Amino acid sequence: MQRTLFINTSNYHGSLVLKLAKIVVSKQMSQTISLAKHLVLADLGEEDEDEFLGICESVRDADVLTVGVPPDWQSRSSMTAFIKRMAEVQGIDNPFRRKKLVLVMPAGASTETVINIWSDVAVRFDMDLVEVVTDIDSARAVPHNISLQVLIHRLR
Repeated sequence: MQRTLFINTSNYHGSLVLKLAKIVVSKQMSQTISLAKHLVLADLGEEDEDEFLGICESVRDADVLTVGVPPDWQSRSSMTAFIKRMAEVQGIDNPFRRKKLVLVMPAGASTETVINIWSDVAVRFDMDLVEVVTDIDSARAVPHNISLQVLIHRLR
């Protein structure tokens, strides 16, 4: 069975992002990491410590990475810090390599911008952006679609 990791970049709870993500990961073995509860610093100083590398170990164990982004991501999200830190592990031991990426972001004014950002991230980190979930209908379609893609990938 595929393993799905949901990384919630939203800094608040009870959001539409969570509702959509719950639909996406239903019927899958999944783990959720809320960046609001796990310290990820954008700039790590010599004396600073955070939980980014531990999160990377969870990414390594997953087949599918589902990333939740709130519509007001510029002010209420850890997305930018997380992407910035991803550069630290981009080398030979890249835990993001060959992951199926599902982006969960309720439709809003900046949806296209966020999709473009994560499309670039997917290319840089050798991931496949396979689904963008913006509403309940698209969320319900994901579990079946992703299961088939992971199965096909394993058969190759």
